[in-house]
Amino acid sequence: MPKVSVIVPVYKIKEDYLNACVKSVLEQTLDDFELILIDDGSPDFCGEICDLISRQDSRVTVVHQENKGVSSARNAGMSLAKGDYILFLDADDTLQKNAFVDLYQSAQNSGTDVVLFNYRQNEIEYHLFDGFNIECLNESQLEDIYFSTLLPRKKEGILLCGVCCKFYKREFIEKENIKFEDDISSAEDQLFFLACLNAKPSISYCAESFYEYRYVKDSASFSYTKGFSEQVLNYARVLKSLLTVAPVSVPKAFFSTRICQCVLYSLSKDFFHKDNIMSWRERKRLFNDFMHEKTILESLSTYKKDCFTLSERLGLQMCKYGLFSLINLASKRW
Repeated sequence: MPKVSVIVPVYKIKEDYLNACVKSVLEQTLDDFELILIDDGSPDFCGEICDLISRQDSRVTVVHQENKGVSSARNAGMSLAKGDYILFLDADDTLQKNAFVDLYQSAQNSGTDVVLFNYRQNEIEYHLFDGFNIECLNESQLEDIYFSTLLPRKKEGILLCGVCCKFYKREFIEKENIKFEDDISSAEDQLFFLACLNAKPSISYCAESFYEYRYVKDSASFSYTKGFSEQVLNYARVLKSLLTVAPVSVPKAFFSTRICQCVLYSLSKDFFHKDNIMSWRERKRLFNDFMHEKTILESLSTYKKDCFTLSERLGLQMCKYGLFSLINLASKRW
């Protein structure tokens, strides 16, 4: 049984990025691991590249599936994982060479279910806590983690909302039956970690930046997603159910604020994205339908205003009153 299972969803990734990602895993100083590459029906040569890599290294397993989204791909990887610990890695990111050996040692020393660690972007390090390692987070720190995951401060967004800066004990994940939501492909990692937190894991913190995050403007985070507003409604449904069983008391305004963040995101990712080829009339109809959903209407009236800039608050007001044409003129600012 390997010590670490690394799960990497692969879909339309530049060859150089994918090779760098895999290389950073294969060159780890701890070599007792398995790398699970999930080709999520990528229409390019990604699947063939993955197969070539697996033929060259027996620690690499490749799964090919029709395109079902990143959540399904990660779930497929978890179903195959045999390692003591699971680590998620995006195919355009990399790891420091000592990541596995240090994280495994940290997890063994603390005995915790999850080890949090830091990341680096453009040679700038982003830290969750100031100072040194924390063997086990106390109740106050765990509460702060929950609220910061729900409404992350910008520098902690990847660290807390994402799944990639965490070292999970596989036994804990399987015992609590924690999975990704198959029909959600945006903020799915936030929902996954909130589900983890709801299971009340023991958590430690390793004050090292093992994860190298690559900012890719044409990645899935910025691409056009048809029907993204429907995903927002699915996301809101799952989030509400998670918050009803949260280990901390979450004010309604926090939920509303998070939904309003998604509303703003839907403007640039769906309704007003340059690749949206729907007619003006059709987009306006879908926009009005979306903004009149009960969850959206309530959120637009109860969000925390101090969490948004002035231009974002104006945008939310325009959404509330259905000012579609004005939003089109201003949407590039959000």
